[in-house]
Amino acid sequence: MEEKKVMDLLRYYRHDIMNDLQIVHAYTSMGKLEKVEEKLATYMAHFDEERKLMNLNAPNLALWLIPFNSIHPNFRFTYAICIEKVDLSDIDDKLTTDCQYCISRLQEVTNDNELYEGEVVLEYLTQTKQVQVKLTLNGSFSDIVSKKISIENENITLQKSEYHVTYTITIQWNRKGEE
Repeated sequence: MEEKKVMDLLRYYRHDIMNDLQIVHAYTSMGKLEKVEEKLATYMAHFDEERKLMNLNAPNLALWLIPFNSIHPNFRFTYAICIEKVDLSDIDDKLTTDCQYCISRLQEVTNDNELYEGEVVLEYLTQTKQVQVKLTLNGSFSDIVSKKISIENENITLQKSEYHVTYTITIQWNRKGEE
C-alpha cells in the first residue's frame, strides 16, 4: 500500500477516534456518567469487531471497511464479524471487490443529501461451506423499489424495499482442514 494511502487511513481513523473521545469528554464534564458508560461500551464493542476483522487475514477488506464511514459521508455502517480464527487471505480480493461493487451500485440509487445507516455482517455458513457478507442499508428507497437493478455478478443477490436494501455476497470457501 502506498504511503499516502496509509497516511490517509490513519488520518481518517484518528479523526473518528478524536470525535468519539470529545463526546465522552463532553458527557464527563456534564456529569452524565451513565452516558459515558454507554458510549464506552459502544466503542469497546466496535473495537472488538474491528479486532475480529483484522484477525481474518483479509487486509484489503479491513482497509476498505475500517475507514468506510469517513470516506463515504452519507453512509454509516456498523459491522458484525461472526467468524473468527480463520484465514480469508485466499478470498480477500474477491470479498473486497464484491463489497466495492455493491457500494458503487448503491451510490447510483441513493441521494447524496440523505444519511443512510446500515450494517455489514460477515459470517461462515458451515452447511454450504460459504463465506457470506450482507450489506444492509436503511433509508428512503421508494424511488428504486419499482426499478429493475441489474447485477452482473453471480455471487451477489439483492433484496429491496421502500426502506432498506440488502446486498448478499456469497463465496464458496472451505476452512483450512475441511474437505
